[in-house]
Amino acid sequence: MITASYLWSNDFWNTAITAVVAVAVGVVAALATMKASNPKRGIEWEVHSNQSLIPDSTVPGNNVTITHSLHPHPLNEARIVELKIKNKGRRDIEPGHFTLDNESLVFDFGAPIVTVLNIAVEPSSAPEPDIVTTGSKFAVSKSPIKRGQELAYSVLVNGPESDVKLHRDSILNTPVREHNTEAATFRRIKLGLISITALLAVGGFAAVQSMLDARDTMRSQVQQNRHMTSENRELELKVKRMAECVLLPEQHQAQQSSCVQEADKAANGK
Repeated sequence: MITASYLWSNDFWNTAITAVVAVAVGVVAALATMKASNPKRGIEWEVHSNQSLIPDSTVPGNNVTITHSLHPHPLNEARIVELKIKNKGRRDIEPGHFTLDNESLVFDFGAPIVTVLNIAVEPSSAPEPDIVTTGSKFAVSKSPIKRGQELAYSVLVNGPESDVKLHRDSILNTPVREHNTEAATFRRIKLGLISITALLAVGGFAAVQSMLDARDTMRSQVQQNRHMTSENRELELKVKRMAECVLLPEQHQAQQSSCVQEADKAANGK
């Protein structure tokens, strides 16, 4: 049974703070263990640009014809689409994670693909997956994709502007998401709020401890003042009794001596 004197006492707050810190450390340790045993992988992709190569035909002198050796006819709606793919997870993606082999990661450009003009890999030492294109489909063949690795593709298509879409993703325990600036900003804000809350909690505990220390110091000072006040009262009483004894007539010296002794005993509480 908790007594009333224990509640809100110094021992109570010390126990409460210790318990909260222990729980917080336990939660952090549990999360760290869970993350370590369940490594997160993830792919993020975005269309960096989707630019037409055909100049405005209404402007005089802009009658330009674009052709390509892989295409038998002029490219009347030629466009260059830049697609970026990045491993945003904490672990590498291995070929064995591609559950549908070379059909595990497929994008649809919404227009016939003529060819892949350029491939950039960052870092340059990272592996470069093969690409297979069929119609408007763009398939990334199974290959290691290292943590933090980025793939940038410049793709020539012939067709009206259309949004690139994720056609299929089947990589083990690896979500594939389109880059979302608002979602990324929200995650940063959430992390910031969590950090601020943790700092406020620590600061609150420190403030409570400081208040308890100040309370103990004040109590000690009050007790000292009370002790000094008691001593002052005893001294004042002694001086008063002594004065009364001194005022006795000289012929009563014996009575005067007895009076002083009694005054001294009374002042000392004896």
